[in-house]
Amino acid sequence: MSTGLRVQPVGEAVVRVFTMYELSFHLAEAFNVPESVWRPDYAQYFERPMLFPTQGIHITLPGMSLLIDTPIYDLTPDSPFYAPDAQPRPGLLEQLAEQGIAPEDVTQVVITHTHFDHINGATIEQEGQLKPRFPRAHYYLGRADWESNQKKLLQPDSLFSRTMGALEKQGVLEFVETATELGPGVTIIPAPGESKGHQIVRIHSGGQTLYCIGDLYHHPVEAEHPDWMQAGIDVEANLQSRAAFVPRALDEDALLIATHIPGIGRLRRTASGGVWEAA
Repeated sequence: MSTGLRVQPVGEAVVRVFTMYELSFHLAEAFNVPESVWRPDYAQYFERPMLFPTQGIHITLPGMSLLIDTPIYDLTPDSPFYAPDAQPRPGLLEQLAEQGIAPEDVTQVVITHTHFDHINGATIEQEGQLKPRFPRAHYYLGRADWESNQKKLLQPDSLFSRTMGALEKQGVLEFVETATELGPGVTIIPAPGESKGHQIVRIHSGGQTLYCIGDLYHHPVEAEHPDWMQAGIDVEANLQSRAAFVPRALDEDALLIATHIPGIGRLRRTASGGVWEAA
């Protein structure tokens, strides 16, 4: 089974990007864009459901073994995201192990936001108890995502309760409210919109910069049209987060990894902002 692994140096950092699984996603149904707007130039992306990767990201730096999100495959055929033709992949721990990374090696886990495909591998059940899947790591979550999910904590079987709630009970969950430095050149940056506590990670080493941007964009068309996004999210906050991010990414000629855009990209400057290109 192919993992589609990509290894990218960023200064002293070694960045590993691997595809965990693919999900089915229909832009026309999910996005707030009328057909009369998308059809002239983007019909190939909107007319039918597409396969979107869910990418795992691991970053090694001196004294740091950093994981961005914890996706595992647990989709069932009744899920709207289930893709019966998707290529099977090794699991999260298996792909890390292939790179010589054991669960005990991971020192920090950043949760970009609390949608199911970003948190469902955060804990593991052992001897009838939920424990951190990465037992020596500290987990970092946007405080606004914690506070906006308090009702789910009252539901013991909810995914949020079984992951973030369990981590908080273990004393390994830390809350992020402002830009937070995890180590030299590694910064968590709040970027609300996709969720109230959505956050991205900036890596700067050896004069190079990489951003792990979670779901700031799901598809390259969103970079070209920053007002295109999923219906139901906080439009104003998302617009502000994108507007703050784009000039920084352009000025730094930064590499970019989005959870659902294959591989590694960067923004190319245009008269109206930037467009996403494969790096």
